[in-house]
Amino acid sequence: MATQTSSGTQGREKRPSRWKWRMPVQIAEAILEVEQRAAEGESIEAIAADLGISASSYHRWRSLYHGLNADDIAYTKRLESEVRRLRRIINEFEMDDPLPEEARMRALA
Repeated sequence: MATQTSSGTQGREKRPSRWKWRMPVQIAEAILEVEQRAAEGESIEAIAADLGISASSYHRWRSLYHGLNADDIAYTKRLESEVRRLRRIINEFEMDDPLPEEARMRALA
């Protein structure tokens, strides 16, 4: 079934995204809520389902962001994004580099 897109052209029907991106505040709140409710005896899987996340997402977020507030999580995400961008630039530069590996090693020595 074709639907009209925002630009006015015919396009495919929009499917719901399987990924839901969370803001740092949402991640911090979810971690706290799961920990509080788990202390009361609820299972992590049930709590995660109530919050609309998977248990594996909670465990990943907890391992990455446990003990951080929302501002710290946002800062960490910005740094990770910057590192990815810089690595991409370095890889592009290395691909364009005309020097063979041996010559580069001799230059560094």
